[in-house]
Amino acid sequence: MTTEIETVNAHSTGREDRLKPLSVFTIGELVSAGFEVDAVTKQVVELARLTDGWLDGEGVAPDADGLAWLNFSLHTRHLNLGLPLPNLYPSQDGSIGCEWSISNYECEIEVDLKRHIGIWTVVDMEGVTPTEERELDLDDADSWQWLNGRLQSLGAA
Repeated sequence: MTTEIETVNAHSTGREDRLKPLSVFTIGELVSAGFEVDAVTKQVVELARLTDGWLDGEGVAPDADGLAWLNFSLHTRHLNLGLPLPNLYPSQDGSIGCEWSISNYECEIEVDLKRHIGIWTVVDMEGVTPTEERELDLDDADSWQWLNGRLQSLGAA
């Protein structure tokens, strides 16, 4: 039986060094090691395959360590709360967009993978409330708590 080889950076779960990349694993190795490979991790794997020039000869490949950090952060500070999974997509400058469609709102964080800063934007598609924008320090647990609370207040279950 042939298995497709997919790679993604994984992180250790130790207290002191849990944000340091541990190694590059195949999806099969992650599953064997007890990691849950969900839709977010699969999206991260796809993003990790991008190389410089991915967008018609332009486009910076996302930083591999930054993708591993984002995957880890989403799993430890967001996804474990039962909130909807974001759709992830690359930006031409190497940042990653995390997007949620909730009710009549389009919510997004444009994540700078090297600085761990996110620009949060919410657009009310019915035009009832003004566009909302906020910068978040994604290394700060309070920022994730605010984000999760904001998603819940917009109607995410």
